[in-house]
Amino acid sequence: MLYLVPEERSLWLALSERAMAQRLSADHGLSEMRPALRPGFRFHVAALLAAAGAVDAALPWLAAGALEEQGNMACAYLASFLKRHGSLAMPAVVFEDPRPYIHFTTVPTMVATRFAFREFAVRTLPRSVHPLIFMDVGCGNGTMGIELLQHLQQSQVIPSVGQIILVDPFQAMLETAQKKAHEAFPDVPVITINGRSQEVMATLPDGVDLTLCSLSIHHMPWEHKVPLVQRLSQCSSELLLFELNGDHDLHELGAPELSLSLYQTYGVLIDAIFAHDTPVDEALSCVDLFLLAELVSLLTEPRGKRTEYHMTPEQWRRLCEQEAGCRLAGMEVCLAGNGSELFGQHYRRR
Repeated sequence: MLYLVPEERSLWLALSERAMAQRLSADHGLSEMRPALRPGFRFHVAALLAAAGAVDAALPWLAAGALEEQGNMACAYLASFLKRHGSLAMPAVVFEDPRPYIHFTTVPTMVATRFAFREFAVRTLPRSVHPLIFMDVGCGNGTMGIELLQHLQQSQVIPSVGQIILVDPFQAMLETAQKKAHEAFPDVPVITINGRSQEVMATLPDGVDLTLCSLSIHHMPWEHKVPLVQRLSQCSSELLLFELNGDHDLHELGAPELSLSLYQTYGVLIDAIFAHDTPVDEALSCVDLFLLAELVSLLTEPRGKRTEYHMTPEQWRRLCEQEAGCRLAGMEVCLAGNGSELFGQHYRRR
């Protein structure tokens, strides 16, 4: 992951101001900038232009950026999206249709990442002697939680599953997850809670042994994460986080740091989807209706309105330890690429 030092941030602000005023062209060599930062800067300028409605002016910046780095499709795919849709507009409500997310979970990179996370959970969680009461907050289609429970049982970390609690704001996702849970554990009672976690947190049950938050509680800003994590630490003995390393919460719309982080994290994930042997229309649908829906929100909506607020591992630790009184018991990087990282963290209640 690359970061901007203060002098580089000032340079990005100055150069992007010139670009927006059409006093800096897309073919500028950017010789005053670290080479590895140049495609990210071109992505930054293109995003600013597209968000302002200047799609035609944004495309040359994306074309130049796409030529500067292999293995990162942020510039190339955003250009494709703008050409197909004509604007930097939200293509869909994220997760409203479970199919794009389900496809994302089948990408080999994500399959391997989930396995690494499950292995981390086996190593870090304490051995249990009673049936596990499990809660999956933001369960999505249920794959992550069900696979985790099966792996914990096969590895003899838990003797059995006593109860499964599924929480998700999207009814289609919740129904899919409930069906998966019944198929995997037919004799285990499954409770569903339909609603946004920060809105239903008062109804979350106490006495939970293990809570999983997998790419789920980053959909709210810091000030909303605080009371939710405080509540989760009250109702659950162990908390497992699976998250994307991104500095997307505390920066305001259009900040250079936000653009650079988005370029790195989403670019590598998009590349992983297209590296998977799948029909092109399925890959396009997955990226457009899942990753691009998130990315467009981050590039066009101000803090407080946008849908995504990923944080760095250090920010999550500060939140969980200082604000919620938890203790970090384990952490592991489950996927590492050129600027894109998925990690697991294990917290225990004090």
